[in-house]
Amino acid sequence: MTLEEFLTEYSTALFTLVGVLLGALASFMTSSFMAKKETRLKLREKILDRRIGAHEQIVDLSHSMRVMIPLGGLDADGELARTPGILTSEDAFDKWFGYFHKVMTSTSIWLGTSLMHELYLFQDYLINLKEFLRQVPAENYPKVGQVVRLDFVHFSESVEKLAFNFFTNDLENLRIGDLPKWHKYPLKETEKRLQNTNFVKRNGELRALTRTK
Repeated sequence: MTLEEFLTEYSTALFTLVGVLLGALASFMTSSFMAKKETRLKLREKILDRRIGAHEQIVDLSHSMRVMIPLGGLDADGELARTPGILTSEDAFDKWFGYFHKVMTSTSIWLGTSLMHELYLFQDYLINLKEFLRQVPAENYPKVGQVVRLDFVHFSESVEKLAFNFFTNDLENLRIGDLPKWHKYPLKETEKRLQNTNFVKRNGELRALTRTK
């Protein structure tokens, strides 16, 4: 049988077979495309959920930073004397400091650059404050808190503002940065910001509250 005779006799079957193969190939490519698209959507949804959850934790953290406890009477500015709740005692501060690090550890990979800069600046502040508190009798913690109260208010406001920026401006951005490269402000900016805190500016008042005054 010649090729021409073969094609004539089996052309219908061949065309049918080719049609089936092309249909199967098209179906496979469509299914593969849809599967990849579904995988990307699920991954996007999971990342978005993680980022939302991380920023919600940061907002909760910022709120805890500015919970104030009245001390009775007025301060030097004629306002109600208050201290951050986390500085009412040594135990309260230690527990909150542990909470802060737990939140930082669990959320840092999901946060944007600006927010991480601010959180790491606040972490530097807290480390210095914690080291200073080693010299402070437990009964003087609220007085220390009264001196540095506005520092906690300002850090709370800046952290909360940056966290909310994610919800208003950056919700759909799924890019996650490389933490080792960008997690802190430049050294000069860090030093300038810390120098502008009451913890530094009112150091004399704080020193009077230590055991070595």
